[in-house]
Amino acid sequence: MQIDRRFHPRVDMEFNVTVKIENSDETRQVKATNLSLSGIQLAVDKNDVDFIIENCGHPAEFIVCMHKVPDHIETKVRLVVNRRLSQQKYLLGLKFLIIDDEIKTQLKRVFNLPNK
Repeated sequence: MQIDRRFHPRVDMEFNVTVKIENSDETRQVKATNLSLSGIQLAVDKNDVDFIIENCGHPAEFIVCMHKVPDHIETKVRLVVNRRLSQQKYLLGLKFLIIDDEIKTQLKRVFNLPNK
């Protein structure tokens, strides 16, 4: 049995996320696979990875909008893990950069995250 020793444990869940690049109107619709109070993991295609890398500086920073009816949570993230699963599928590990107490409270309420 594997124990999650993270300060903010991950919670496996799937929901829709919009990726937005600052100073651009173009967006991408992707799926989140897990979430914690410190970050989020996205399942994306190669085209989505290429879009992010081509349109962001280094390190790649952009906006994610988490959608769970009726709520909408938007925050800035940094790409910290880019894991290739196959030729076209990737998992992206993103760290929340702007995460104040209001957003943490909203994440806990909307996504039933642990109170850690």
